[in-house]
Amino acid sequence: MIRILGVAGTFQAGKDSVAALIGWKRYSCSDIIREECRKRGLSIDVNQNLIDVGNDLRKSSNDAGILGKKVLEAIRFDGVSSALVVSIRTPAELFALKNAVNVDFRLLVIDAPIEVRFARAKSLARYSHMSFDEFKAQESAQLNGVDEFSQQLGKVFGFADAKLINDFKSLEELKASVFGLFKNWGWCL
Repeated sequence: MIRILGVAGTFQAGKDSVAALIGWKRYSCSDIIREECRKRGLSIDVNQNLIDVGNDLRKSSNDAGILGKKVLEAIRFDGVSSALVVSIRTPAELFALKNAVNVDFRLLVIDAPIEVRFARAKSLARYSHMSFDEFKAQESAQLNGVDEFSQQLGKVFGFADAKLINDFKSLEELKASVFGLFKNWGWCL
């Protein structure tokens, strides 16, 4: 049985911080998209490229869960017993992991106040040019995609086993909260 923690969340909510705290091998649907951007000669520092290529991968394969399936293949190939998957953005990606045979899956949703996340985002090249209104609009599009092949984070969040608001004052507080969830689930680190 493979334990998989899926971590989904809004822009700059702290998904990678949670991944680092847990220390399991990390997999990312976005890494697959970034690799495809490189193959196509597109900048990975332009967030719209990542969105467009991710949506295109889902549409061209006619499979809204393709990125979840590719991540699951990588996990199985690596032979790990515990894995962490970030950047799950469609219900089909979620179900590819959640409904997989011999997998104990939990979904943790991370959020943080939008002002905090915008401040974090401004330090990244792909967001440095973005206004607060553009940031909010892009987030809205990712939360409420128009079809099954586009990002539908809002629907993914509805399947959460737990949700954390990352307004913690320290990494220790975040760690205690995450480890408390693991204990409730009967998972040991």
